[in-house]
Amino acid sequence: MDCKIIFLGTAGNDTTYQHLKSAGGIILKFLEKQFHIDPGPGALISAREAGVNPKETNVLIATHNHLNHFNDVNAIINAMKGMNKTGTLIFSKSLSEEKFQKDFLKESFHLEANKIKHFGDILLKTLPTKHSDVHGFGLKFTTPNLTVTYTSDTGYSKEVVKTYKNSDILILNNVYPLNHKKSENNLSSEDSIKIIKKIKPSLAILTHFSTKML
Repeated sequence: MDCKIIFLGTAGNDTTYQHLKSAGGIILKFLEKQFHIDPGPGALISAREAGVNPKETNVLIATHNHLNHFNDVNAIINAMKGMNKTGTLIFSKSLSEEKFQKDFLKESFHLEANKIKHFGDILLKTLPTKHSDVHGFGLKFTTPNLTVTYTSDTGYSKEVVKTYKNSDILILNNVYPLNHKKSENNLSSEDSIKIIKKIKPSLAILTHFSTKML
């Protein structure tokens, strides 16, 4: 199955606000299905600059309750909407009280970690994270011939890393650089190195950089 990955900015944590860099999230395209993951500040503008048509988005996902992961959800929903209700919104339980414009969508619901949702030939599984939002989740997309995993924001944990097994493409939110003070809630370059050595994906991609990382 053909796959395209488009990053709408690589900002994480303070970089989004101190340097005004986009944290627009990630577009995953599997043939006719378009997923928009974690549309933070700048998502809509960055999508247009990247040639991404929001009207083609089938599934919008916000993995946890930090602004740089869900700030532009409603902007994307407005760009998605047509004459008929369309698209799916998936969000963490911690975002249940947010005033998302669900009336424009075909369906919307929250998921916890270790849940499965099918979108045609694509199996989406939510993964556990070790983060300040205890309801946050990572994502694993499994297609007939490709598996793409997104860690979302998480600290290093052997239990969490086990869920990344058999990933062809691994996208890691690598917030901090080498030799940075250890964070319980976010990955550093040391953590990413350990994970990549354990999982051995065909392709590993680092994103979601803090000011320290830059």
